[in-house]
Amino acid sequence: MYSSLYSKLRFLKNPKLGEETTFLQKTQWFKREEILDIQRKRLRSLIKHAYENVPYYHALFKERDLRPEDIKTVEDLNKLPTLTKNDIRNNSSDIIAKNFLRSQMISYSTGGTTGEPLQFCVTKEYENAAYAAELRAYGWAGYKLGDKYALLWGSPRDIRELEKLRSKIENFFARCVILDAFEMSKESMRTFAYRLKEFKPKIIRGYTSPVYLFAKYLLLEGIDSIRPNAVITAAETLFDHERQTIQEAFNCEVYDFYGAREAATLSSECSEHSGYHINAENYVLEFLKEGEYAAPGETGIILVTNLRNYVMPFIRYEIGDLGKPSDEACPCGRGLPLMKSIEGRTIDFLVASDGRLIFGGPILIFKDLPVNQFQVVQETREKVIIKIVIGRTYSEEVTGYVLNEMHKYLGKKMRIDIEIVDSIPPTKSGKRRHVISKVPIKL
Repeated sequence: MYSSLYSKLRFLKNPKLGEETTFLQKTQWFKREEILDIQRKRLRSLIKHAYENVPYYHALFKERDLRPEDIKTVEDLNKLPTLTKNDIRNNSSDIIAKNFLRSQMISYSTGGTTGEPLQFCVTKEYENAAYAAELRAYGWAGYKLGDKYALLWGSPRDIRELEKLRSKIENFFARCVILDAFEMSKESMRTFAYRLKEFKPKIIRGYTSPVYLFAKYLLLEGIDSIRPNAVITAAETLFDHERQTIQEAFNCEVYDFYGAREAATLSSECSEHSGYHINAENYVLEFLKEGEYAAPGETGIILVTNLRNYVMPFIRYEIGDLGKPSDEACPCGRGLPLMKSIEGRTIDFLVASDGRLIFGGPILIFKDLPVNQFQVVQETREKVIIKIVIGRTYSEEVTGYVLNEMHKYLGKKMRIDIEIVDSIPPTKSGKRRHVISKVPIKL
């Protein structure tokens, strides 16, 4: 009853959000070709706008002797170069559309996980489209506007915004509890457990690492009274062992969500967990391997074209993630195309001594060890440092085991140093990075 009333009031207050939400709830059941037709039409509209109103793209088209009509399909996008973060920083004023007023622009920035935050602008139309897609994805996990939910979030910047009076009032009526996951100590997790037992949320949503650490805490303490209908993980790669631990601790399904500050709701899982449904009405995702399109099941660098942000168009944007495209249809019956899996960020891959790219394996080494926290840092192609916060039963035998296993992944020639530390702080964005590679990679 409350959820129905709350959603009606939200949509009365913001009719455009209601329109976007109704549209996406409908189109998800369209046939795939119908959805891709919507995508193509929106792509052609964006390309025409960028050519006519965005100096950066107008110059780019002239330089390549292209006209808007030369790009009619997703496949035609490869006539344009990719867009990097440095391209945006170096041409920020020229990427802003000249037919927008400053008052129509909303300033955003990335979390700065990997260094300097990226500054950019969006529109209210884009915010509505992004939130509507988010609501659709959360709906697959059983959430409705107004349902009780808990947000286990790690970004200090977001937490500061959520602590403002206006946000507190909005969250009160939205029935949302905010848990600051920047510091995951036993004391803070004890407080989380107490608040969630009292609050009884229908959904728990949060950064993957804090949710996983909290799940481990609940299992260790034997706390089994927190029973949401679903847990939604986001912002960090979700590994199989993390999913299993979270499911065991909360006795519910885990739904993984893929998005970013500069591209809010890209894809997410439905109840079939057959892959990630791409938000194809609002984005184009390309997967590149060695400059060509990756085949289904192959790992490729993800390029994002945002079809809804006209004030500062990102076309073929290198978001910094790797994923596998899929040509399969989901058993759920939705026509939205699938991404098979998210393979992680390009900076999260280690380079072995023979040049192989390694992802995920080194993390699995630590899952059953007496280690509270760890971080693998590749300084060069020849040197890796492993930082470890030890558990109660840690011993030199564990050190030997870690070294032996890491050499299996990275090769005997790799120099591996282990440092025992008191703590491993999260990044400024609140993410806990298990792997940091300072070695550039290319597919």
